[in-house]
Amino acid sequence: MKKNLWISYANIAAASAVVIMHCNGVFWSFPEGRLWLSSNFIETFFYWAVPVFFMITGATLIDYRDRYDTGTFFRKRFLRTLVPFLFWSVIGFLFHGANIDWSVQYSVKEVLEGILNNRFMSVYWYFMPLFSAYLSIPLLSAVDKKIRIRVYAYCISVYFILSSVLPLMFKLLGMQYNYELGLPVLGGYLVYVLLGYLISRCEIPKRHRMVIYVLAVFGWFLHFYGTHVLSMDAGAVIDTFKGYMNLPAFLHAAGVMVLFRYIPWEQLPERVNQLAVSMQKYTFGIYLVHMYLIMFIPPHTGIDTNSILWRTLGAAVVYVLSLGICTVIGRIPVLKKTIGL
Repeated sequence: MKKNLWISYANIAAASAVVIMHCNGVFWSFPEGRLWLSSNFIETFFYWAVPVFFMITGATLIDYRDRYDTGTFFRKRFLRTLVPFLFWSVIGFLFHGANIDWSVQYSVKEVLEGILNNRFMSVYWYFMPLFSAYLSIPLLSAVDKKIRIRVYAYCISVYFILSSVLPLMFKLLGMQYNYELGLPVLGGYLVYVLLGYLISRCEIPKRHRMVIYVLAVFGWFLHFYGTHVLSMDAGAVIDTFKGYMNLPAFLHAAGVMVLFRYIPWEQLPERVNQLAVSMQKYTFGIYLVHMYLIMFIPPHTGIDTNSILWRTLGAAVVYVLSLGICTVIGRIPVLKKTIGL
C-alpha cells in the first residue's frame, strides 16, 4: 500500500479540486469586487486538477506490460471508462431533458452527436482526451525502458518550450504564434501522461524539488494575477493565462504532483491511510455524479451559488454526497461497473 499511497491522496485531492472548481462557476460571469477576487483565486488555485489526473494515468498505466498484455489493457480500460461514459452520458441526456429542454424531440443522430460532443453534460469533455491517451499508451510503453526516461524527458522539454512557453510569450508580445511548430507525437494531454511517469519513477533531489515548488507558486500567481489584471482592464474574463497546456498550468500542476509524491503519507495513522486507499477508488465515480448535485441542490434549496459558503462548504457537501452515492452504487453488482469498479 505504501508504494502507491501518494497516488491515492493525489486522486482524492484532484477529485476534490474538480468539485470545488465546478461549484465556483460564478467565476465565468466575471463578477465584481470581492466576489471576483475570491472566484479568481479558487479557479486558479485548484486549476491543477485535470493535469494531475492525466499524470496519474501516466504514473499508473504506462508500465502495464509488466502486468498484462495489450489486449487485457484495452479490456480493462473499456470496462473502467467507456461503459461509465456511455451510461452517464445517457443519464446526462435524460437529466438535460427533464430539467432544461424536455420539449425538444431529439433524433437518434442528435442524441449520439450530443453524447460524443458532451452537449448534455459538458464536464464529460474529459473522456475524449482520456480515450486518446489510452490509445496512445501502448505506443508510449513500447519505448525500451533503458532509454525511456531520456526519450520522455526530451519530448516533455521540447513540448514545454514550443507549446507552453513560446505561445504565451507571443501572446504577451501581441504577436501571432504559428502552432504548426510543435511536437505532433504529444498531441492532446500526452505531455502530462509522460510527465506523470517521470515524476513517479525519477528520484528528485530536495534542492531540485524546492525549485519546482517555487516555479509552481510562480505559475499559480502568474495565472491568478495575470487573469485579474487583463480581465479587469477588459471588463470580461480574459483567458491569456488560462489553458491546461499553458505555462502557468504546466508549472503549477507539475509542482503539485511532485509535492504529493514526496509528502510522507506513510507517517499518518494506518487507519487514515486505509481510508484514503478505500476512498480513492470512488474518485472516478465522484467525477461522474457530482455535477448533477451541483445542478440540483441550489434550485431546490434556495442556496446562493455566489456565496463563499456554497463555493467552500457547499463543495465539501457535494463531494461527501457524491462519495456516498458512489459507495451505494459500488455495492450493487449490476451498477458498480457504471462508476468504473
